[in-house]
Amino acid sequence: MIHITNKKLLIKPITEMTSLGNGLQINNETQSRKDVVTGLCVDGTYKDSKVYYPLYAAFPITYKGENYLIIDEQDILAFDNDSENS
Repeated sequence: MIHITNKKLLIKPITEMTSLGNGLQINNETQSRKDVVTGLCVDGTYKDSKVYYPLYAAFPITYKGENYLIIDEQDILAFDNDSENS
């Protein structure tokens, strides 16, 4: 697993889907503009927590075919470490 240093966090983006009446599912980010998005912190201070951060605060990377984001810890707006919400 990749590890992050210097007060950075490694985030796995959470893509929330909405089901339409006809059975199709669409990504919520394509449905409307969002300024705050969510992700699951996989390394760093908030590990295993759902975190909320500004849409353009993160730097995208791909590691072993998986998409992740690197974000400064100070850019986290809020977090939820309740395992039911992760």
